[in-house]
Amino acid sequence: MKVAIITGGSKGLGAALATEMFQYGMKVISVARTRNEKLEQIAKENQAVFEQYQCDLSNRKETEELFSSISKELLQQNASTIHIVNNAAVVGPIEKIGRISSEELEKSLHINILAPMLINNMFTAVFQNTSTQLIVVNITSGAANHPVHGWSVYGPTKAALDLYTETAALEQTEGEQKPVFISFNPGVMDTEMQTEIRSATKDNFKDVEKFKEYKEKSILRTPNLVAEKLAKLMTGESLETGKVYKINDLL
Repeated sequence: MKVAIITGGSKGLGAALATEMFQYGMKVISVARTRNEKLEQIAKENQAVFEQYQCDLSNRKETEELFSSISKELLQQNASTIHIVNNAAVVGPIEKIGRISSEELEKSLHINILAPMLINNMFTAVFQNTSTQLIVVNITSGAANHPVHGWSVYGPTKAALDLYTETAALEQTEGEQKPVFISFNPGVMDTEMQTEIRSATKDNFKDVEKFKEYKEKSILRTPNLVAEKLAKLMTGESLETGKVYKINDLL
């Protein structure tokens, strides 16, 4: 049995990727704040096994309890391959340093970097001495590579996620099935995150007009297109562990 676990799987790229994974005959597990009834219907039409769990990834205890349960269940089911797609992320707070509340800062750090680290750490521990192939895909961003005004939280968390991916890949060199860790940059997509970005004020986010122009000129890619390319990449046989893949290289 092959499995795809997708955080933020109820919307945007996560939902599009879940739909793609149905085509590959995988059991798909979505972990998100909300449920997607349409995905359940699509799964039925494709005779796919689909599970949805609601979880607040900014809550460490809730995250640990859920993924501990999922990992134990998959261990009992003797899953042959497990794809973990750490897709859930928040772009906010879109605000200058000095104006960000401690609560906003903590929530963003939990969702964008701590949750993926907790999940990856847990699954690596559970499956490191088994025959299960673990493939981890951490969704990153171009904002990881350069500073963006107003993104003092989002950009640094994505940069941290990329370095974490490289470090994890460096460490996982032993075992029957060596885990694979990659980062994937999907580029700019037409999602709710983009809507949030365009709603920011110019005082908080100097590049807001540029992102509005992306929408007006139809520059934004569809999540379906990106999901199609990502699904093909992560199920292929030539994944290079530790690499940061970019959507532009797959088009």
